[in-house]
Amino acid sequence: MSIRPKLRKTLGCYTYFFKLQWRLSKLSLFLIIASHLMNTVNSLVIVLFPGYILSSIEQNLHRQFILAVIAFAVWEFAIAILKAAMERSAKIQSEKVKSGINQMLVEKAASLRQEQLEHPEVFERLELARTCARQDAVRGFLNNLFSIVFLVVELAGLLYVLKDMPVIGVVLFVGGTAVYVIANRIIAKKSVEEEEEENQPNRIMRYFSYEIPKPAYAKEIRVFGFQPFVSRRHAETLEESIGVTRKYLHQLSNAQQYTKITEGVLSVFFYTYNILRFAAGKLTVGAFTVTMSAIFRFSRVVSSIVSKSVDCSAQSVRLAKVKDFLEMPNLYTGKKDVAPFDNNGTIEFVHVSYRYPGSETYALRDINFSFRFGEKLSVVGTNGAGKTTFIALMTGLYKPTEGRILYNGTDIEELDSGQYQKLFSVLLQDYQIYAFSVLDNILLTDHPSEQETAAAQNRIDQIGLRGAVDKLPKKADTYMTQRFDQGGVELSGGEGQKLAIARALYRNAPICILDEPTASLSPQNEYDIYRRFSELTKNKSVIFISHRLASCRLCSRIVVFDKGRIVEEGSHETLMGNKAMYAEMFTKQAELYV
Repeated sequence: MSIRPKLRKTLGCYTYFFKLQWRLSKLSLFLIIASHLMNTVNSLVIVLFPGYILSSIEQNLHRQFILAVIAFAVWEFAIAILKAAMERSAKIQSEKVKSGINQMLVEKAASLRQEQLEHPEVFERLELARTCARQDAVRGFLNNLFSIVFLVVELAGLLYVLKDMPVIGVVLFVGGTAVYVIANRIIAKKSVEEEEEENQPNRIMRYFSYEIPKPAYAKEIRVFGFQPFVSRRHAETLEESIGVTRKYLHQLSNAQQYTKITEGVLSVFFYTYNILRFAAGKLTVGAFTVTMSAIFRFSRVVSSIVSKSVDCSAQSVRLAKVKDFLEMPNLYTGKKDVAPFDNNGTIEFVHVSYRYPGSETYALRDINFSFRFGEKLSVVGTNGAGKTTFIALMTGLYKPTEGRILYNGTDIEELDSGQYQKLFSVLLQDYQIYAFSVLDNILLTDHPSEQETAAAQNRIDQIGLRGAVDKLPKKADTYMTQRFDQGGVELSGGEGQKLAIARALYRNAPICILDEPTASLSPQNEYDIYRRFSELTKNKSVIFISHRLASCRLCSRIVVFDKGRIVEEGSHETLMGNKAMYAEMFTKQAELYV
């Protein structure tokens, strides 16, 4: 990338996060600016005041001396109080900004198409964005940016104080600045490289730290005796992370040493130079003190400007990735309103194929199929046949790689995704039970009305979960797990599935889909769930998906998938008469239902 586009991108990043900070917390931005302004003024006061005090003593100006000391003490006292107050307020505003960015990330992730969020590169960006939010990187970035601005102002003041600096001193400062720039660029470059190389082991470490200790994992680890395996993998990952740190430590240490040596050389020269001038009577005690303080501070300021400039550059690279995630275009592009649901309508697949990102093989290939509203359809096939991908495409979670999906003749890619997905109530095979109350798991809404709560309670009754719920400590208000409530409980696998089905029924969408949610139930219980669900949705369009065939006798049409293609289609009687894949699967499973 040439200099001009790179500069434009950097300035664009600065502008973007300045506006973001302004939107999330104007006070936070004000506090950053006020803090640096106060620090700059205070630094110049610290440089100038001691010299003024010493000059007053040297000239026997006792009244001036006393007033100067009092003024200096009052100033420092006021600065201390202001800093304490601003720091308290800054912490509150910092949390506000972090929470705001986290909320933006959650909303953005929720708005993306499912296949986007499942893409490793997108997930990597999301993880990086979350890390930046946790570290309050936006505020840190702007803090460094304004720090540079005010350090430059302070540098101008110091240059005025040091206007009589000799030529050789100017040369040394320029040389020292060059060393600072080169060293800090090396430090920044190596730090970014180290961060990128540590990303994978750190993600694994976070997995061990936050995911593995969860109760669901802990049970299996104990039952199967996986402790040695977990401990070994944890130790290996830790060693890998330490190895990366060790790899870059030497290079970073060398670069840091260059800056320290440069500071030492500059200090020795200017201390010696000014001591000789003082000894020759060319400097008063006050002037000597001010000059030495200014030289010492000048060196620090130059170092800080260079360091923070390099930090800003590195931070802008990281934050640009956050910006890229927040501005990532959504694959949902449709704007058309969805026509009202009509039982005479259809959803039609026209030569639809789908291949997962990065995969060379198709999960679905050339699917031509029409789902007629009002019917009950069973989609069957072995694991990996493409059933779940088929539903993900139908509901708009994935976009076809090839072909089109039509809702009443209109390509669903042209329709408003939010409106279209309200047509479906889907219970996926990897459904979740949230760590909230039983009712919250069904309602999934804040401040439900009495009618909504009554409807949720009714679904608990209809799905056959009332007996289990009434035995809970707080009945339907009991929390699932003890994560947020010590009185929380865990439902059994079958009870959890019923709760998830109650949630699907509560949504009351015109098209209901069950994607193998009963895998952990016995065949008889599975059939009972399907039968009850079929009765409760008798006026709706229903799709049952399973590699087991409990639902097939309840449906007017069955579609059989194999290796990403539809290989059979028809009623139970028709498919049994064909004596092909479906008949073979049904015959093998029939004995389980006796």
